[in-house]
Amino acid sequence: MNDSLWFFALQAFAAVFVIVDPIGNVPAFVTATQKLSDDRKRIVAWRAPAVAAGMLLVFALCGSGILNLFQVSFPALRIGGGLVLLVVALRILSGRQFAWTDETGLSPNADDFHNGIVPLAIPLMAGPGAMTTVLVLVEKAKTAGETIVVLISIVLACAIGALCYRFSVSLVQKLGRTVLVTLSCLAGLLLAVIAIQFVLDGLIEAFPLLKNTLP
Repeated sequence: MNDSLWFFALQAFAAVFVIVDPIGNVPAFVTATQKLSDDRKRIVAWRAPAVAAGMLLVFALCGSGILNLFQVSFPALRIGGGLVLLVVALRILSGRQFAWTDETGLSPNADDFHNGIVPLAIPLMAGPGAMTTVLVLVEKAKTAGETIVVLISIVLACAIGALCYRFSVSLVQKLGRTVLVTLSCLAGLLLAVIAIQFVLDGLIEAFPLLKNTLP
């Protein structure tokens, strides 16, 4: 793997991991599943990331068709996607996902597949920001190898999410809320930087003359 592919792989994984935010979603998982039995919690812990990964993979593979269908240009996608990610990053930095409420509690009478989709898979893991991210990354991929890297990044990020969900209670007990908030805020800061870079790339592609004025 050459240096440029390594760099793209690092950027792609960082972007997907941060926007999926498996660590930041731990409190939401604990709160949402507190009424479920341990067996059903384990099922949801694996089912939700699997559904999220499937959704993001579909968007990654069908991204070009979606853009062509709505006649969206690549610069517009980068700029719009960057702005969406920036909003998500600001939400993470504000710590809103750490509101420990029972508003999204899952019903113990609902089937496990439904519990695995809403709200843990969609929109927490595979929300609009995540879908936009994979579309932008696939659009930036110049080779088949880079496209495969994006797909692997999606699978890895969701697999880490499954592990975080599976051991969510232990994570909360051992790390504590303060550490989880700090790690999530660091991820939010990284996401804000990536979002701004997406916007800059889109502006440069739309207005080539800006390339000589931007550092």
